[in-house]
Amino acid sequence: MGLLGQILGSMMGPSQTPPPPQPQQGHSMLESALNLIHSPGIGGLGGLLALLQQKGLGHIASGWVSDGPNPPINSQQLTDTIGEQHVQQFAQQNGMSQPQAANALSQLLPHVVDQMTPNGNVPQQPTDMASILSMLKQKLA
Repeated sequence: MGLLGQILGSMMGPSQTPPPPQPQQGHSMLESALNLIHSPGIGGLGGLLALLQQKGLGHIASGWVSDGPNPPINSQQLTDTIGEQHVQQFAQQNGMSQPQAANALSQLLPHVVDQMTPNGNVPQQPTDMASILSMLKQKLA
């Protein structure tokens, strides 16, 4: 099971058997996460990294960009960083509750940022969304 399947499975309670992950739901989550990152309120990859810095989570942002394991962020830290309105929008787009959305984003965004920063470098030019989405689907699905 890929990362997206693990995230979908983790949204179920420990006593529940998760249904088989639906690739389309995972792809929708990836697309929503990319749209969130590139929304005017976040400002792209650089904006997300700056928000993390401003909230005292620069060490987490650096870890996501560098070539190493991605340090975790909990759902409350993520919500405090990007704002409840972004989490709620992600939740609505993916048919989940706000706590589920915050949990999914806290697991998904470290990997998305990691994949968007090859060799530990933040791209200077904005990357085409379609190519990013295609690459993420291959690596994370």
